[in-house]
Amino acid sequence: MIRPDRRPLTVLSLLTMVAVAASVTIASASAASPGPNASSPSPAGRDFLYQRNVKDLTGVDDSLGVFVSLGGQVRRVDADAPGARHKHPIWTSDGSQVAFTAEGEWDDHGAVIRGSEVWVVDPTGENAAPLITCDCWDLNNPAWSADGTRVAYVEYDAPGAGGPPAASRIMVLDLATQQRTVVVESAPGQLVDIPRWSPDGSSVVVSIDRFDETGYETGSSFGIVPSAGGGVLTALLPFEEYAYAADWNWATGALVFSVEAQEYAFPDPQVSPWDLFEIQPDGSGRRAITDVGTQRLSLPMWSSDGSLIAATLDTTPGEPGGLRAVVVDPKTGEITPLADTGDYARLRPLHQPADAATLACLLYQQVTGAGGGIHLLAPDGAVNRQIGGGLPGIHKHPDWSPDGTR
Repeated sequence: MIRPDRRPLTVLSLLTMVAVAASVTIASASAASPGPNASSPSPAGRDFLYQRNVKDLTGVDDSLGVFVSLGGQVRRVDADAPGARHKHPIWTSDGSQVAFTAEGEWDDHGAVIRGSEVWVVDPTGENAAPLITCDCWDLNNPAWSADGTRVAYVEYDAPGAGGPPAASRIMVLDLATQQRTVVVESAPGQLVDIPRWSPDGSSVVVSIDRFDETGYETGSSFGIVPSAGGGVLTALLPFEEYAYAADWNWATGALVFSVEAQEYAFPDPQVSPWDLFEIQPDGSGRRAITDVGTQRLSLPMWSSDGSLIAATLDTTPGEPGGLRAVVVDPKTGEITPLADTGDYARLRPLHQPADAATLACLLYQQVTGAGGGIHLLAPDGAVNRQIGGGLPGIHKHPDWSPDGTR
């Protein structure tokens, strides 16, 4: 069956969820700088976020909260959202805000009492507000496109008695127009979830769960579809491998994925070691990144520059208290802790993405009698201006930064 803290909720799981309680030093949302309650800066030298069980703060067994580490100062940022379970945190693509799912409430028969919502909040915990609601049974797993103009997320239909949701679909919300597009809907006996964007925003990689007629998971994979909709979703790997939670590297175009869905395999939940893998979108170049033995890695996500992978490490599989937010070096497989608790670790994007007009421009050097200058030129000639004119000396040999912002 599908696990409630990472997968769509079943009616049964609403009554039987088990979560891990742990402690973390928390600063108030108004704290401006690290103080006596500050944690150490992350080993990756980056700000990051994660979720964890907050029974110690709320008194509710299965409650979840979202935490952000800014310069080593950890603060909870989700307290203004409704409900007791706030999950699936992620940065907006420019790193200016944090998004998460405020899980809804259902009665004993699975009827919606309060719908799930996607919320956004500043990394300091201020300016929290709902962004996405729906008339569906549930929604979760928001993901921003690289240019920051669209959000992909998942909608679910109500389940049958004690089983998984009857169906799911990947949606895309255009933030400027508020238009919603159905990207792909699940096939019978399957669910689609965890959308992640391609670097250019033209496609999304989507995880696929497969179930038998009794509701038990029999495999998982992922596939790629156009973000505009209308495509056919085809599994990139055999379902029996339980590949899952694929994420797209915006710097190199490679995919990272886990095999965490085997946790729900019946009757044997240990198909293979829970490592992370890299693969190209066409299915070539597959390689193992890690070798964790009996520990378990899950929920991978690339950093914005593609140099690191944030993930969740379970150090004590099958026992509570073992979840750790970590980063993984994709070249060496080295695992470095970010926090001593929590999962859904995500590194803050390093730079704001360049706007589309700037990314389309060409750089060139112009030599004049007075020296050289660097210019931007749009392909249609609409932009043709000198940049860096206030700097002394001759300017030459222009080139873009890797993210196209400078």
